[in-house]
Amino acid sequence: MVEKRQLNIRLPADLYDKLNNGEGSMVGIIEAALRQYFDTSNVSDDSKDVSHLLTEVEYLRSENNKLLELLSREQIKSMDMQKKLMPSPEEITKKNWCQFWR
Repeated sequence: MVEKRQLNIRLPADLYDKLNNGEGSMVGIIEAALRQYFDTSNVSDDSKDVSHLLTEVEYLRSENNKLLELLSREQIKSMDMQKKLMPSPEEITKKNWCQFWR
């Protein structure tokens, strides 16, 4: 026979109602939930962490690539704007530098 101990807890009313209206006894439901929680958390905590980190790394790499593409587009636009703002060669030769800015 398995030794059993008593545990008293306070539950929110909505959770208590769900337990009361569920199939089976409250003790059975809580025992099954606790067993499931502790069985899965002990076995695969490390593998869950590793897989989560791998997916996070893949996501961050894709976001980094998107940011690099946006940066290159902005640099191209900036270079185009600088070219448009520069005076033409005729303007530079016609006027001295100090006269150009007056």
